Amino acid sequence: MFRPLELFIGLRYTKAKRRSQIVSFISLVSTIGITLGVIALITVLSVMNGFEQELKGRILGVVSHVTIESLNDRIRNWKEDDEKINHHPQVVASSPYISGEVMVAHKNISSGAAIRGIIPEKEAKVSDVLDRLVSGSVDDLKPRSYQILIGTALAEKLGVKVGDKITLVDPNMQVSAVGLLPRMKRFTIAGIFNAGMYTFDLRMIIMHMQDAAKFTRKGKDISGIRVKTEDLNKSYLTAYELRRSLGSGYWSLDWTKRNRNLFSAIKLQKKVMFIILALVVGVAAFNLISTLIMTVNDKKGDIAILRTLGFSRNGILKIFIIQGAMIGIVGIFFGTFLGILLSLNISSIAAYIESVLGIELMVKDIYMITQTLPASVLASDVITVAAISFALTLLATIYPSFKAMSSPPAEALRYE
Repeated sequence: MFRPLELFIGLRYTKAKRRSQIVSFISLVSTIGITLGVIALITVLSVMNGFEQELKGRILGVVSHVTIESLNDRIRNWKEDDEKINHHPQVVASSPYISGEVMVAHKNISSGAAIRGIIPEKEAKVSDVLDRLVSGSVDDLKPRSYQILIGTALAEKLGVKVGDKITLVDPNMQVSAVGLLPRMKRFTIAGIFNAGMYTFDLRMIIMHMQDAAKFTRKGKDISGIRVKTEDLNKSYLTAYELRRSLGSGYWSLDWTKRNRNLFSAIKLQKKVMFIILALVVGVAAFNLISTLIMTVNDKKGDIAILRTLGFSRNGILKIFIIQGAMIGIVGIFFGTFLGILLSLNISSIAAYIESVLGIELMVKDIYMITQTLPASVLASDVITVAAISFALTLLATIYPSFKAMSSPPAEALRYE
């Protein structure tokens, strides 16, 4: 079987011998270092991918793919616009809504909040908030019932439960016999939801659209239309096409623009963590320099004999590059395998650690996740980590290999 001489000698040099056990030990340390660096890099990237996907799912459960609104905050003849929107091939469903800012009060506790007036049957097709009730029922959300749904965070802050009454105060003043007074109305809590997003659970109040229209005095007008699209990754294009089809006086916003800062911060954090952990792999890879330099010093006699037998300088260079590359390949292989294995089981491992130590590693109310540590292994990340680790390994072999290539044969043989 054909096997180049450089490859054969390079593989032989990676094996341990009694007189060079210190070299073999340093080589083992370098291999373990590369393995641990690759494990850490793959695991951290997978956890960040899982966190991003979990967060995206939470957001898309609350925020529509596309939102259509009027420039003057009122859409008249909205049924015609809604019909035109639903004719778009990418639109799955739509839901009109009325929005506004209010002050909510109960006993001596008050808080700012936002109201959203909806048609429950249509809202259920674009959002899953109505499916996340922890108590109460959506069926009580009927016209002129003045019943509302609030989030768990707001319910906890006000100290209320299903069946209690709270007061909503419209900051827009109304003229009365005694002057300007805020508009107030008492509503009954029909249900409490847990959307999984603290801000939404603290600030959002959902009611029937007819009740919202009367409370905000918008009459038959609405604030906007929420749209669910076939392909959420192309929602930006659908938003643009819908705005053009509706004509002037409208503006559209897709979910990526609405949450641009959040997802940009996550991507930036992922890049920073990749660079930091890649440096860890780089430190482990550059341990090969000391390994190969010690190997070169240990093999000076062998190098001199090979040179006197007619072995070329490039051949000597290839021998030590192959030796360093093999150490890197072994470390990368085991690191990739163990990194993927750890990433796929990280949630179970974290849950076990929490049960043993009695602590909570990731507070779900803060980090908005359902799992202890969600993870998603992407093939692109694994390939990138392996490629960069191998490139750093090859880079670390250059100096020792050139030193071996330039070693004078006569000087080495003098001490043999």
